[in-house]
Amino acid sequence: MPIRVRIMLECQMTRRTLFVIAIGAAAINDVISSLLLAGVSLIAIADFDADGFGQ
Repeated sequence: MPIRVRIMLECQMTRRTLFVIAIGAAAINDVISSLLLAGVSLIAIADFDADGFGQ
């Protein structure tokens, strides 16, 4: 659980709009960053040539 969520839980802010927006933004950020990482990984693997490695 992210620190931001723990702080908001301890301050009993779970019913506030700010909490919902913060958790929603964090979830969207996680999804987008995972998709970007997967895309970069696919590009890196596609251009990788094991025959020329180390020469």
